[in-house]
Amino acid sequence: TRMAVDKNAEAMLYAADCSWRANKAEAVTSFAAKAAEAASTRTKHEGVSDADWAAQKSALLGSANFYTGVGYTMQMRYGPASKALKAALPALKGNPQLYAIALFDLGLANYSLGKPLGDKAQMREGLHYFQQSADIAGPMQDQASRNAKLVLTELGGK
Repeated sequence: TRMAVDKNAEAMLYAADCSWRANKAEAVTSFAAKAAEAASTRTKHEGVSDADWAAQKSALLGSANFYTGVGYTMQMRYGPASKALKAALPALKGNPQLYAIALFDLGLANYSLGKPLGDKAQMREGLHYFQQSADIAGPMQDQASRNAKLVLTELGGK
């Protein structure tokens, strides 16, 4: 049986955030999936405009994708992480801290997917995300900048 709280997207996002801060990757992705399902199946409340409803739903799904992506990054499941984080980016633009983390994890995912294959285009995509993350003031900035320099050197400065 499903508990009523499973249908509460905000509660599931809070649980995903707590799990993320506690470094519990599988819980992060599990709660994020429940949040996405809850947001997707939620019905519009009376009196809410279609535009407001679409914005609310988009924000919830963006947050769910963010937690899905960071959870997968923690598990080194870089393909699904990249997909979820790319889907999350538009909804995160108003939150520079989460946006910087998403960009950083996209850098890590793309670099990690490209390096073992010698796929310089994918590694360059990772570099691009690290550089964007390094442009945002906050806790990810220094590491993103260091990673960008290392990847750039590895790519021969191109």
